[in-house]
Amino acid sequence: QVADGAINSNSMLADSVITGPKLAVQPHRAKFTGNNSTTAFTVSNKNVYTGGEDGLLVFRNGILIEGVESSPSGQDQYTAANSGSDLVITFGTAPSTGDVILFVGLLLS
Repeated sequence: QVADGAINSNSMLADSVITGPKLAVQPHRAKFTGNNSTTAFTVSNKNVYTGGEDGLLVFRNGILIEGVESSPSGQDQYTAANSGSDLVITFGTAPSTGDVILFVGLLLS
């Protein structure tokens, strides 16, 4: 057993040390609708994994949107900020009225 806090960003685990059943993650999805003014959408009370390019997927009208580190441009880029309890997805400009925003991610527990 690994003690709490024993693994940090400088630690490495050998391949195949942690298997699927040992991980406490589960998929989660949330759906929002654009209104031509809202740029930030909040997935409340969910600790979502935001590391790596496949940990978080955001779609607008069925098209995969590009996640960027900062300063998203237009409706086709977003940033994601995780406070440990909420996830905020922010677009460069507000999705159009009626646009369907679908978030798919992994919850950490």
